[in-house]
Parts: sequence; C-alpha cells; structure tokens
Amino acid sequence: SMEVSRIGRELRRSIRQDRRKRIWETSIEVEKRLERGDIIGAFEIMRNWYRKFTGKTLKPCRANLEMTRETYVKLFSNDNLSNEMPFEFNYDGEPVNDSIPMEDEIVTAQFKMRNQKAPGLTKIAVDDLKKWYNDVHTKENEEAEIDPMTLKRWHTIIEIIQNCFAGIIPTAFKIGVLVIIPKDDYGGVKGIHLLESIHKLNSQIINIRMEKAINFCDEVHGFCRKRGTYTAIGETKLQMQIDGCKSNTVYQIFLDLRKAYNSIDRNKVLKILEKYRGGPNI
Repeated sequence: SMEVSRIGRELRRSIRQDRRKRIWETSIEVEKRLERGDIIGAFEIMRNWYRKFTGKTLKPCRANLEMTRETYVKLFSNDNLSNEMPFEFNYDGEPVNDSIPMEDEIVTAQFKMRNQKAPGLTKIAVDDLKKWYNDVHTKENEEAEIDPMTLKRWHTIIEIIQNCFAGIIPTAFKIGVLVIIPKDDYGGVKGIHLLESIHKLNSQIINIRMEKAINFCDEVHGFCRKRGTYTAIGETKLQMQIDGCKSNTVYQIFLDLRKAYNSIDRNKVLKILEKYRGGPNI
C-alpha cells in the first residue's frame, strides 16, 4: 500500500512538471508569434492549448461580443436603408427564374455545397442533408426498406425550401449564431453568423439560377464560379508580364474597403437585382 502511494505521488508530480513545461513552451511560442505581428497564429496556438488543457474552446471577450452584436443589429435595421437606385443602367438579359424548385434542382444545388462547414442553430450540417438524400435514394434503387424517420427528414427539407420560395420563411432562418474571430490588427475582431444549412441551400439555388440568367461583365470577379480572386490575380500578373515585355508602364490601384460587406445597403442591392430581372420570390 505504501509503495502504491509513493508511485501515485511521483506520477502526480511528473504530470505537474510536464504540464508546467507545456505551458512554458506554449507561452514562448505565443510571444514569438506576437513579436512577428502574427495575431491570428498566436490566437490559434492559445486556443489549441486551451482546448487540450480543459477540453473546452476559448470563450470570446464579452465586450467584443456585445460590440459585434450591436454592429449587426445596426446593420440589419431599417434606419440606414434606402429605396433609391444607386445608379442607372440598362439590362435586357433573360429574367432570373424564381419559380418553386423541384427535388432535382434542390439536389443539384446541394451537392455543390462544401462539407464540414459549421451548422446553424439546429446543428443540421450540409453533411447531414447529403446523407439523408443518399440513404433514401440508395435504398430506393436497391429496393430496400427505408427508415421512415430519414424519409420524413428528407421530405421536410424539400418542403421547407419550396415554402421559402413561396414566402413562408422558418423562424430558425431569422436567428443566427454569432461567432467572434480575431483579425490581424491588434485587438481587432470580426463577427460571423452561422446560418442554417438549409438557408445556405436556398442561397445556392438562387446563385445557380442567377449565373445561368445574368451575363456578368468580364471584369467582375468574386462570388462567381471559376471567376474568383485567384483568377483576378492570375489575370493581373499576366497583364503585368505582357506590358513588361513591351516595356510599357503599368499603373495599378489595390483598394481594400474596411468592413465592406457589413457597410453595404441591402435595399440598393435588391434594387439592382430587380434591374437584372430577379423575380419577387428571390
């Protein structure tokens, strides 16, 4: 019994020493990252250490949480919105389809979405939606018995999406989980809303319909498939090389708008969408 007690004391002493050593090494690495100005890197090290040490994720500062929440409340309030058209232009393209989507269109949009993304309030992830579809249709093809609950879930998903295009919006779509993440500037944070996966699926359907109907200008990049920022950077470098071979002088301006997405007037965006012949259901 005395031998067991002695071994237990030595084991606990070794664990404490190992814990102090890991804390010291983590603090040194965090200081190095902060000296290099790598705020996000230091935060990630602290968060990973905190999760391993306590089993819980690092809680955000309450002051930052309240500040970000107030920013989002102001962002989506009607006080700052305008019904004026930001600029006039003519567009004679095809109208954007705003009819109620059928199951085939919903499935096509669903499988264009990325897996392993954070879910919203209901904890339903994109992976779950794809799994329910596969469980139902795989067993249908194999003529096997389908789980009634899985079948009900899949039919409910289709019904919710179709109701959204008919103007019936679920309450869960009006609630977002606010998450705070750090930015590069000292003490800087930004908030993101974790939306429902079904809400994102609705947006994906609309995006696909808009891409089919609207003829975007070739200079527009971002939020378009195969026309993202990487494409813009590649085109810019190519143009610089061409002008360099011709000994031409190139002038370029790179402008980064602070909190551009959170500063946009959503009513004006909807007015522009109307000009692009987006229907009322969208």
